Amino acid sequence: MLPNHSPLTIAEQFGTLAELYPGRIDLGLGRAPGTDQRTLQALRRSPQSADSFPQDVKELQGYLSGTPAPRRRRHPRRQHQRAADHPGIVTVRCAAGGLVRPDLRVRLALRSGCLVDAVNTYRTQFQPSEQLAEPYVIAAVNVIVSEDPEDAARQLEATQRARVRMMVGRGREFTEDEMDMVMASPAAQQILHMLKYMAVGTPDTVVDYLERFAQHADADELMISPVATRQEDVLKGMELLANAWKK
Repeated sequence: MLPNHSPLTIAEQFGTLAELYPGRIDLGLGRAPGTDQRTLQALRRSPQSADSFPQDVKELQGYLSGTPAPRRRRHPRRQHQRAADHPGIVTVRCAAGGLVRPDLRVRLALRSGCLVDAVNTYRTQFQPSEQLAEPYVIAAVNVIVSEDPEDAARQLEATQRARVRMMVGRGREFTEDEMDMVMASPAAQQILHMLKYMAVGTPDTVVDYLERFAQHADADELMISPVATRQEDVLKGMELLANAWKK
């Protein structure tokens, strides 16, 4: 989440990792703060930091490549050459706010309700660079996998309720009756919209959904996001999915 950190800090951390593990480090950049006001204050960052996201991406690219961004006449440190060989990944939820920009020259990772529009904008306006010759789209998708369809449905309900409880309650405790009312609220429906792309069911059902989703999203790669609330369900689900995908 780039708004929570200065571009120089990220260049130092990920540039060092790229030196230690060449060719194995992908740097993903998100625009959303992804936290609350207290944490922002603890990080000494402003809520308006997200507004300069495109400029911060360019500044970070400059640190990693040795090419100063327009607002920096020179770099405060040596660039990491290996880090410059790998294109960054910009993660967005929507094409709004100027995030899907051709001049950023990065791979695009999307987890968004406006997925198709964002991909179309990115592909049609993409400009090649030394790091990335062609557009590259990574589409994130939520998954819940179980051998029993009814168990998968139960996991989905538990995931939805947990997500709404966390984002609406913010530390408050709800009874089950209260949660039933909360789940019917407009706020809950807006939160659940974040889970719009969700593959739920048996392994074969999920594989079929993922294949169709990849075509729908015009994606070069899928980022699988297991969302079950229990770790044992996540691990078992990923094992089932991996075995089904090998067929």
